[in-house]
Amino acid sequence: MKKIAIAVLTRGYESIEDYNNLIFRNKSIHEFILSKTNLEFDCIIFHEGNITESHQKHISNESPFSLIFKNIKECGDKTAFDDSRDLVNKELCPPTELSSKFPLGYKHMCYFWSINLFEYLLDYEYVIRIDEDVFIQEIDTKILEAIIDQKIKFAAPYICPFLDHPDVMVGLEKLTKEFSEKNNLKINSNISNVFAPNTNMMILNLDYYRDHTIIQNYLLDIKKSHGIYSNRWGDATIWGIITQKLQEDPFYLCDDVVYFHDSHKHLVNKRDKNV
Repeated sequence: MKKIAIAVLTRGYESIEDYNNLIFRNKSIHEFILSKTNLEFDCIIFHEGNITESHQKHISNESPFSLIFKNIKECGDKTAFDDSRDLVNKELCPPTELSSKFPLGYKHMCYFWSINLFEYLLDYEYVIRIDEDVFIQEIDTKILEAIIDQKIKFAAPYICPFLDHPDVMVGLEKLTKEFSEKNNLKINSNISNVFAPNTNMMILNLDYYRDHTIIQNYLLDIKKSHGIYSNRWGDATIWGIITQKLQEDPFYLCDDVVYFHDSHKHLVNKRDKNV
């Protein structure tokens, strides 16, 4: 039996009412995914050690399925929790006015979903990332089952026609060019023609990426560069480059998924739905 995780990285709040979005997310996952498929999932809440036990109990009691809470500060790569002042790379990827506006917590999130996820999900073949502010409204679970059965590498419900703002990608093309030359890769390291998948909901074949030496070495170079912290290289940007430059097969656009992205107040893949 393939082990599959549905996961989110979130933070602790002062009031239990602040978990309403997370709980609503959980209910939408149950209604549109768990209740309509025979696939078995572990539902994991990753956090930075700041969701109290009483708040964990509240979230569990209000959610329609069992939850596993994992404190990402207790094990694994500690880079994300080093003093951020030590993670500035002024030569390759210096901070900009725009990148400096992003809080450290946002950069932790980008780092986790680009670098750390493999270590924290060692027991799983697949992970479905569904962020706290993603509320599923429609999904064909047969397609979800097919993605996993056919070992699709990467699937996302939506793509952006560009990667990100240039001020939060400083040095990334240079790193990609140097990496391709160092590894004798016959790829165009120009990233201007790469688009970003919506990573707030994405499906990853973890075994494929764990075993892919080139991709893991690329992620290691990104880690060593401190580009995520120094210039806020985003996880969507990084996965865009990986899926369109470094892996053998293109990612699957699962655009039959409809969800409301609360942070942007945007209904993704709208199908005459009411928000």
